[in-house]
Amino acid sequence: VAAAPLVPRLCEALERGPLATLRLRMRNAGAAAADNDSFLAVANSLSCAGSYARRLRDVVTNGLGDGHAAPRARWSVGRLDALASRFDEAAADAMRSLGGSLLPAAWLLLEFDPADYRLLRAGEAAEATARAVFERGVLQPLAVSFAALRSSLRPEALELLVHAVGAALGARLEAGAFAKRFDELGAMLFSEQVRRVSDALSAVSSAPVRNDFGRVTQLAFLLNASSVQEAAGLLLSQMALDGEGGGGGEGSSRLSTREAGRVTPLIC
Repeated sequence: VAAAPLVPRLCEALERGPLATLRLRMRNAGAAAADNDSFLAVANSLSCAGSYARRLRDVVTNGLGDGHAAPRARWSVGRLDALASRFDEAAADAMRSLGGSLLPAAWLLLEFDPADYRLLRAGEAAEATARAVFERGVLQPLAVSFAALRSSLRPEALELLVHAVGAALGARLEAGAFAKRFDELGAMLFSEQVRRVSDALSAVSSAPVRNDFGRVTQLAFLLNASSVQEAAGLLLSQMALDGEGGGGGEGSSRLSTREAGRVTPLIC
């Protein structure tokens, strides 16, 4: 507790020193790329600094004891929390930039965007081709990229990267799906693609990606409803959740009732 008054001055020194320095080095590190060692080193340093700030916060918190510390001491803990968050946010921004470079852009633009998921009329060859292209254009490049980054990034930074790629890819798949039409076979293939890419990212680190793919997984589930009655039942369940204050929508890990209602017309 006696050292708590020193914490604000320490935070100011860290903000003016390491935080400012690392942000400058990030701007000068060059493009966010898996083979840019300078960029990866700064990203690791930001992640590490956030971890150290939280450890210092825990030390101060434990020193406060039973919660009867002076308000200034408690404010010091909040200051350390804010500092850790600033390092974490800078590291997350770096991983979002890096994640953008890892997205399977060629598959998204050349294969997914123009893809027709009405496969029953196209035959088995079209389905087999779609699976092969997905394997070659999405799963293999992601596996190669993350295999190379495992040894270059701290586990915490790797987890941030997994979330960044998952969120970006999930959003692209969701947006693209709402612009398509699906038959039964196409809906099954889309659901399989979502599951496989989610599983692939889950295998990279211990970071759960359920929320990153929550919306597009729900969309795929609705597409695969075996009947209008089942889809209606799922929509009623969604409405009940919304009524309990758990409504989805933009920025949520679930579709809103209105968004879920747009799925059924996609099936033809």
